Amino acid sequence: MWTGQGAPTPLRPPARPGLPVVDPACWVGSDMAARDDWVRVLAADEIRDLRAMARGVRREIGGDVGRLMGMGREAFALGAFAAVVEEVRAALYDGRGFVMLRGLPVGEWERIESLIAYWALGRHIGVAMPTNYLGDLIGHVRDLGHDYARANVRG
Repeated sequence: MWTGQGAPTPLRPPARPGLPVVDPACWVGSDMAARDDWVRVLAADEIRDLRAMARGVRREIGGDVGRLMGMGREAFALGAFAAVVEEVRAALYDGRGFVMLRGLPVGEWERIESLIAYWALGRHIGVAMPTNYLGDLIGHVRDLGHDYARANVRG
């Protein structure tokens, strides 16, 4: 089990050439479409504690998103949401490799609160890495209607 320090310790043996892969992360889309154990519906107390943390951090940083990017996991007290992070971390490192979190009411939150919540989740799970050549550590994903067949268009 991963303790949050150093690299995760695999709970399964590594794949070996010539032998079948037996691993929870070895799946195809149809396997996942036939089940829903990869969907984690958030409970009211988990959402409440995550939002309270986001609001507290917002008060601390004001509008300075640069300060947020410099904050480590210790800066984010997650309350009941901490158990969700442990589930997600286990699924990512030692399980199927993904989780869908459902129920976060971001439409009701201010954009900065959502940003803080996503940043906190990421900082508790792993290490921040740039997402593009500009060095951005977090970005907003939206469909801009571009032609994805073009080489310079990011999907």
